Amino acid sequence: MSDAVNNTSTVDEQTTNAVQADAVTSAQEFKAPSSQEELDRIIGERVARERKKYEGFDELKAKAEQFESVLSEKSALENKVAEFEAQSERNGWLAEISKEYGIAPDVLRGGTRDELAAHAEQLKSFLIPQSGPVIQGQEKVPAPIEASDEIKAVRSLFGA
Repeated sequence: MSDAVNNTSTVDEQTTNAVQADAVTSAQEFKAPSSQEELDRIIGERVARERKKYEGFDELKAKAEQFESVLSEKSALENKVAEFEAQSERNGWLAEISKEYGIAPDVLRGGTRDELAAHAEQLKSFLIPQSGPVIQGQEKVPAPIEASDEIKAVRSLFGA
């Protein structure tokens, strides 16, 4: 156990010595600028290093703006496609129900197939005439009545 403590203290001493040596070296390397030109040169080098870090930033910013505009355009186009698909589906329903009930698609109202069918059912009772009078023995369809001899004579006299 004491060996581990000794090793740890030795490592700590070596680390401390290395940090102190780096501090002394950096302190020896630093010299205050002696003239304005030297200070301008040092500042210029520092500014150049900073500018190099952000090189191409304007290009990335332009690409990000372009990407955002493409995304918004894509979203708008997806919405238009969804609207066209919904309209196409509704037109299909209108054609089906119109054919089924015999009612023009222009007069049908509703957003879903069920609403369109319910409206067609309501209109059907008003628009499609009920069957005529039923005469017994004629299978629910009246047969054409032949004109008698008197009616034929009157028609021939008056040209009707």
